[in-house]
Amino acid sequence: MPSDSNPKGIVVLDATGRYASVQGRAERPKFKSASRLQLEATADEMKAAILGFGANMGTWSVNEADKTLIRKYEIALIPNNDGLERKDTVTLSGDDLRLVQTAANGARSEAVYRRSK
Repeated sequence: MPSDSNPKGIVVLDATGRYASVQGRAERPKFKSASRLQLEATADEMKAAILGFGANMGTWSVNEADKTLIRKYEIALIPNNDGLERKDTVTLSGDDLRLVQTAANGARSEAVYRRSK
């Protein structure tokens, strides 16, 4: 998903080793179709919606020695990512979980998630 200065999202990590992650750009363009119940979007509108949104779920574990969170995608919005294993640097400070992700091309991104209460 392209970067956004104010994305919205959630990561749920459960005690059994399962997770779900959903995030999106805060200001995604609306479809021009007036109907919310029936999607009548153009190919360009669908492309923009997909590029501004990310979702996946699967299993998770932590490697405390190298401070990484390992997520194995069972299913993802982008089908090519099904089965992907992702290893991100993780730090926990109070109620904040910080993930530093490094892509294959070397690009880095950071995400901070706050524990819900």
